[in-house]
Amino acid sequence: MARRTNPMGSDDNPADDPAPIGGDPPAPPVTPAPPATPAPPPMTPGVMTRLFLVPLLIVVGIVGCAVVVVLLFGGIVTEPERSVDQLIAVLERPTGRKMVGMMLPRDKEVWQAAQELAGRLKRPDQELRGSDRTAVARRLAALVQRDGDSSAELSDGERQKLAFVMMALARVGEPESLPVLVDRLASPSAATRQAALIALSYYPGSEELGPFLAVMTERLTDEALEVRIVACAVVAHLAERAPGVRAFAADRLADGLNDPEREVQWNAALGLGRLADRRCKLVLLDLLDRTYWEEKTSYRAPDPVTDSPGGVDHPLPPGRINVYLKTAIEAAACFLTEPVDTEVRKALVRLSDDTDAGVSGVAVKLLSTRPAEPGG
Repeated sequence: MARRTNPMGSDDNPADDPAPIGGDPPAPPVTPAPPATPAPPPMTPGVMTRLFLVPLLIVVGIVGCAVVVVLLFGGIVTEPERSVDQLIAVLERPTGRKMVGMMLPRDKEVWQAAQELAGRLKRPDQELRGSDRTAVARRLAALVQRDGDSSAELSDGERQKLAFVMMALARVGEPESLPVLVDRLASPSAATRQAALIALSYYPGSEELGPFLAVMTERLTDEALEVRIVACAVVAHLAERAPGVRAFAADRLADGLNDPEREVQWNAALGLGRLADRRCKLVLLDLLDRTYWEEKTSYRAPDPVTDSPGGVDHPLPPGRINVYLKTAIEAAACFLTEPVDTEVRKALVRLSDDTDAGVSGVAVKLLSTRPAEPGG
């Protein structure tokens, strides 16, 4: 199997309370990750991509956004006394001059205000009590349009700020904000397209998103790998919440099984499993096989010793493999309903005796919902 460079970050994965996916979030996109390394500074290029390509904690429930917020900004000191109105006012003021490779104090304040606002609006009913929700949504939409229309020229810090503003806008839950977010899916910036998908996954309604699903599924064939991976997570997440569009979403996800990149195939399969669509079987059987992860899958990273431009291959860290196996087990539940798929069930039985207690525990729990087949 072809091996690719995977710019993953640390093996640590602290999670904030995940965004609701009808109650649960979309799990993470599955992508091999290198051994733990020092956490990169918040404003390094491609930081959102690296974090979203983190494991299964993002494709089947977009815990993605919550994970990104915690990993990137868990240590930032903010001013909790500021109201939502005050935070938006900070964002509406023009930023100062930029210096190459640096964020000036004024820019950092704006960036932190965007992060705090996105976090606070996880509970919009509480934070916006007594506020004009429509007015708040319109102010945030104006900010998205202001920065989003020129996102190809934004610095990495400004793109991160835009991502948080879009997340905040989605969490307000006003239907008139949806076209503004959907328009960002056509941005020339892959980071902005990805951030728009993530933001849309946090919109609290489901019926209002239905008319936009076709546009969102177009990102399943995006030219950027990281966008296609996130699109698998988001489309599956939204289809779980809106049964009326499930068949359409499943057909589009099934196309991802033929994507040239294995990460897209994996995440398409996980999404299909969550939608109880058995077309994911062949790929899912690989994901349920510890040997596949240990012996047939690797990631490529630069060699700090030789500084080889092509990098060197490394085996996946055991902790990552365990996360991938547990997520695959959860996605296999549909194969234990009538008619029970014996091949998938045997794979689950093998994992019920896995050397890792966490993996075996998840498999045992799933199998306990289905009596053993005669002679199985």
